[in-house]
Amino acid sequence: MRRRLVLSTVLIIVAVLAALVPPVVVLVRRAAERELEVRLTSQASSISTAIADQLIQFDPPTVSDVARFVPEGDLLLITDSDGNVRLRFGDPTSVSISGSASGPAGTTVTLSTG
Repeated sequence: MRRRLVLSTVLIIVAVLAALVPPVVVLVRRAAERELEVRLTSQASSISTAIADQLIQFDPPTVSDVARFVPEGDLLLITDSDGNVRLRFGDPTSVSISGSASGPAGTTVTLSTG
């Protein structure tokens, strides 16, 4: 009798855990993706600030100007107010999460990672 009670209790605990694990995993993944998106947006804002003078003068920054800001494996896009790409730097292999910041003169700085 005692053995059946212990076995039933263990099975109930396993069933409850099996039901709770998938939603918890989804919540943790969403939180991690949101945190990464916030970090990318912050980095895009920093890049926009660092190259603001060039963007105001409508002088596209050079690769060497932005290379130090873009981690390996990330993609940086700078677009003007018309949506034309003014600078593309980095590895565009797989882009899944992006963060963007508005820059001067209607530009948008977008930093993406895979």
